[in-house]
Amino acid sequence: MAYITEQEIVTYCKIPTVTLQDLELATAIINSYKTRSFNVETYTEMAKLKKRNGMYFMQSFSGKLLHYPRVEIKNIITQVPSPFGGLQDVSYPTDSILFDDDTSLYFTFIPVNSATPIPFTPPLPKFIRVTYTSGFETIPEQIKYICGAIADAVNRNGGFTNYKSRTDFDMSLTFSNEGILTSELKALIDGVDMM
Repeated sequence: MAYITEQEIVTYCKIPTVTLQDLELATAIINSYKTRSFNVETYTEMAKLKKRNGMYFMQSFSGKLLHYPRVEIKNIITQVPSPFGGLQDVSYPTDSILFDDDTSLYFTFIPVNSATPIPFTPPLPKFIRVTYTSGFETIPEQIKYICGAIADAVNRNGGFTNYKSRTDFDMSLTFSNEGILTSELKALIDGVDMM
């Protein structure tokens, strides 16, 4: 889904002939640069756990998730050896993960599983599989302006140009800049994470 709707083209784009395809390509360029989407999406990651000093006689671990801002933790599952052989899935409550702050990638995991009786407490995990949603429920204005600027460039150039020079039948073009995604636009995109 493009960061700008068709109704918002007149607000964020300078060229009136920008199409939804131009906007979708601009969105894809931004996502490719950031290796993630600013829209809310669901991710599932295997997080490696490192043991930390426990507090109040409880084991705690640290780990890392790659995407933020996080909207919601959906579930936390790990596989541990079963006393009957093989592996068993163990689920943990979603509040077992505590993040350092809203924009932090790092978390503290306290493995308290209320569904398992105390005598049959499973072994401590080395990895957890976390399913969560991440992104902006409302796309920031700055990203919309950047998407509009890239869509203008895409429309003006007839697509995403990935060449430095080009020779047609009767003319030769040489690009002296960095292409559609300039260093200034990259700096603006990188600045959104600090909000």
